[in-house]
Amino acid sequence: MSPDTEPGPDQLPAMRQATAEDLPGVFALLNDAAGRLAEHGVEQWPARFERDGGWRARRIEGYVADGHLYVGSDDQGYVATITLSPDADPDFAHGWPGGPGDALYIFRLAIAGRVTGHHVGDHLLAWAADLAARAGKSWLRVDVHRGNQELHHYYERMGFTRVGTVVTPSRRSGALYQRPSARLGSSTAR
Repeated sequence: MSPDTEPGPDQLPAMRQATAEDLPGVFALLNDAAGRLAEHGVEQWPARFERDGGWRARRIEGYVADGHLYVGSDDQGYVATITLSPDADPDFAHGWPGGPGDALYIFRLAIAGRVTGHHVGDHLLAWAADLAARAGKSWLRVDVHRGNQELHHYYERMGFTRVGTVVTPSRRSGALYQRPSARLGSSTAR
């Protein structure tokens, strides 16, 4: 990796809506992120995301077909993926203040391990908040693994506020965070 090909702290590769041709890269990013989570003992995602026709694969493929999944890449390949849906996760929809409308919902945000530490995730969240604002939504929301305190602190540093917790027996997620759909500004809180 040379410094001139890695995103710097003030760069986010151009994000675009993913197509079916991007699915192998999306699954590779998700698997890379899942592996890093597992290395840190975080049981947030499955060990692997497979294009096996299972419910996860169908959901990801559906987000691509609906235009809700985005990717960013550079000359070395895929750098980031994020799903931004106008629909809340049905298991948590009742927990959002004011109801589930008027927001974009983050699902499966992942960045390539090679850009960890370059603040790509920070800029991706600012970009997502801008996209939510352009879509006429007041909020950018995410449900987070209830036990991942490091991730809770990250979202709080990025301007999100915890607005509730929904406990569903079959799910580990359910810590609900939201932030206004406006730009974080040129300097992000750390």
